[in-house]
Amino acid sequence: MAPLSACVVLAACGGAVAADERSTYVSKIESCFEKVAPDGKVDRAQADVAVAKCQGPIEAYSRYNVQQMFGRKLDENDEEMTTVSRIHQNALKDFAIRKLTTGEGNWQ
Repeated sequence: MAPLSACVVLAACGGAVAADERSTYVSKIESCFEKVAPDGKVDRAQADVAVAKCQGPIEAYSRYNVQQMFGRKLDENDEEMTTVSRIHQNALKDFAIRKLTTGEGNWQ
């Protein structure tokens, strides 16, 4: 499989995920960031700490999106699924850092 950009993965997943379930995952991520970075905009070091502390909700959201994209449960032995999952998680982390440090972007 050709490498997928994070944007392609995110765009593909965004349309495939049921709105209510997607909203639940997004809400958990936002809630976590509100707890670990209550002031919203933070410096890069604080953003890195916040992303590390919110790893669980980020991984859950990514896992759900990848499963929706492939139409099956995430299989750690499936190289294609795990590659897409890693790309998706990294894109989410990059977005979270950008959002926390600049205030730009929207999870929705």
